Amino acid sequence: MQYQNTRASDTPDRVRIEAQPDGKKTVRLTDNVRHITEDGCDQVEYDEVVFDLPFDRTDETVESIDADFAAWWEYGTEPQDPPTIEQRVADLEDMFLSMMMEV
Repeated sequence: MQYQNTRASDTPDRVRIEAQPDGKKTVRLTDNVRHITEDGCDQVEYDEVVFDLPFDRTDETVESIDADFAAWWEYGTEPQDPPTIEQRVADLEDMFLSMMMEV
């Protein structure tokens, strides 16, 4: 999924891999980083692509993805199948469980 004109207060990593509770790995790619000032606040604006790594891609690292950044960016911008209702319910359950564990 691609997001354009994402904003944050800090400069994001160019490549970040996040481990999910179900064993998936989510990749966040950042490009076109711009520092802007709006209403007296310094912000960072950037484009971002977010996708899950296929389960068979267990050897991917931040370094290997960064080395082939353009190809992974293209992969991440391709349309993905929408999640099934079972996947959506499982994601909600995971979210609620993690919230309960933080309390």
